[in-house]
Amino acid sequence: MNVELEARGTTLIFAGRRTEFLIWLRQIGLYQMELDNRLFPTLTQALKAYRLETTRAELPPTKA
Repeated sequence: MNVELEARGTTLIFAGRRTEFLIWLRQIGLYQMELDNRLFPTLTQALKAYRLETTRAELPPTKA
């Protein structure tokens, strides 16, 4: 499902019960390291990360 969503420009994000979810993913063999930056312990933290990421994407590139 994640591949299909990414093909549409959508990122799957999880909020809440982060530790339990990571343990479960490891137990069933579906854990992937890139999931670490998509899992948040609270919805508030997920929204903050989303807002930060979308703000960065909207900024023009800086000249070095």
